[in-house]
Amino acid sequence: MFIIFLLSFVQNELAFAPIVEILEQVSRVPRQWRQPLINNGGGYVNHIIYWSTMCPAPSSATPTGSLLVDIENTFGSFSVFRERFTEEAGTLFGSGYVWLCEEAEGEGGGGLVITTTPNQDSPLSQGLHPLLVLDVWEHAYYLKHKNLRPNYVSEWWKVVCWEEVDALRKFWKSLTLSRILNEKLFEIKKHTQT
Repeated sequence: MFIIFLLSFVQNELAFAPIVEILEQVSRVPRQWRQPLINNGGGYVNHIIYWSTMCPAPSSATPTGSLLVDIENTFGSFSVFRERFTEEAGTLFGSGYVWLCEEAEGEGGGGLVITTTPNQDSPLSQGLHPLLVLDVWEHAYYLKHKNLRPNYVSEWWKVVCWEEVDALRKFWKSLTLSRILNEKLFEIKKHTQT
């Protein structure tokens, strides 16, 4: 079965792309492999972001700098943002994630949004750059909090590492800039060859 997967997927240039690019263009993945890629690749990326944006002793309970300014401009205040994010976590039915994302620049202009995804779906597939994620699958909190998701969410806020959230935001901006430069270089190369 795995060989069949490889052979059918290799026919698609995405087979050699990083998982982030695959998730961004998941509709181009052959249908029979799309959901397994979302389940496994999405779960992988979602959990990397989840674990990397937490730390045992954050230096600040709130973001700083331009991230804080953008949160305040988008949601009115950090406390309103936190309240809305927490509300989404409390009302998301079943398993999934709550995200703070930034719209990809050029597709509406880089605004911040709170969104949810079911199962292992990724906001990358919706044209969003994830900055912060809360895993609300029951396995994330059941051992300590049983079925009391609000207690888990409240404690999660205490370990959000805003420095890492800001670093992830800078990563997405640099990746976007890198892609724009690569596209421009490709255009220049194409024109010089004709």
